[in-house]
Amino acid sequence: MLVTALNFSFQSSELADQLKQASNNSLTGYWHIQPTKARTTLSPIFLAMVRGKIVFADNQLLSWHSLLETLQRYTFKLRSPQARQTIQELELELAASETMQLGKYITRLSEVKLFSQDELLKTLKLKVLSGLDSYLYDCAGQAGFTEDISLSISAPIVGFDLEGLFIDATRRHEQWMQLRKFIPTVTSPLIIQQNKIEQSTLSEEQKEKLQRLVVGERTLMEVAQLMSRDELEVAKALLPMFQDGLVVVKGAKTDGSNAKAVPEVFIVDDSPVLVQQFRLLVEKWGYQVNFSSNALTAVDEMAKFHPSAVFLDINMPGASGFDLIKQIRRQPSLASVPLVLLTAEKTMSNQWRAQWANCKFLSKPTTTQEISVFRSELYALLQEMVPTSEEGTLL
Repeated sequence: MLVTALNFSFQSSELADQLKQASNNSLTGYWHIQPTKARTTLSPIFLAMVRGKIVFADNQLLSWHSLLETLQRYTFKLRSPQARQTIQELELELAASETMQLGKYITRLSEVKLFSQDELLKTLKLKVLSGLDSYLYDCAGQAGFTEDISLSISAPIVGFDLEGLFIDATRRHEQWMQLRKFIPTVTSPLIIQQNKIEQSTLSEEQKEKLQRLVVGERTLMEVAQLMSRDELEVAKALLPMFQDGLVVVKGAKTDGSNAKAVPEVFIVDDSPVLVQQFRLLVEKWGYQVNFSSNALTAVDEMAKFHPSAVFLDINMPGASGFDLIKQIRRQPSLASVPLVLLTAEKTMSNQWRAQWANCKFLSKPTTTQEISVFRSELYALLQEMVPTSEEGTLL
């Protein structure tokens, strides 16, 4: 019998921490994540857990059919006629209780060399990470846990530790944020700019391959599925094509006519939560946000973009905000960009140092009561430094 034992609500960027707090080494069953964010296109997702570790993530419960769909999604050779025939024969041979047969199916598929144990682990980890991409940072909702001890027998792997998994998920999220300027979502239709393709330095083989993949307004998700690759991996591979204008998202301006300039803001902070909250707030006001969480590489990263304003945390590992100011002022392309120092330490010395460095100063909120003041001051700073062409909403 299944019994719901744990429930909690979460806001954007809170899900990972709350899952870690609510889970323990004996937890076996399903977390059901239900988004509640207004206008969200996300579907509910199930996280299958065995003894506190995640073994699967999907919009359906773990079964042979959901597992097979995942294996075929990321393992191209499982789509061949020979592999399909072998799978059908195994299904007939092992046609018993589906839930209890997962381990046997996996063992037999491995024995006939359709995939290895390492490939299985890589595939299931990719499935979990890609499933969590849109839920950990851009989603609010409800989570409830339902115990299912049969998973401890039927699950095909030991599972992935939450701490390590969420570290990998954060890295993925940071990379997706950098790609959003060119690829807003994995379901955005892609279009080839044929005239630019012909004029490009791509080889004939590269042109043909690109045209075969990006045809009929396929989405990034569809292209990745055709290639049996992860969407993030494909997006990074296609990034140079987007930067050169060879591929664009449907509806994007390609000739610059009637296009409204979107001011770009860059933030350097080693807190993923603060960066995410900053991005959600500032993008709502009509800005494009890029970021770096590594102070040592931040200046090189921001030089790749064209920020209209830069926000710098003062206290970071490797280099302080004041160190970065010196580096930025030595870059010709960044020397005149307005800078704002961010800190939770509201000391007079920090404010004087910011003024001496010809920077603005903004105090981070340390209590919930200070959030509205921070929001108002941030909005006023942005409107003073780089006002948007459209009137934003403060709330």
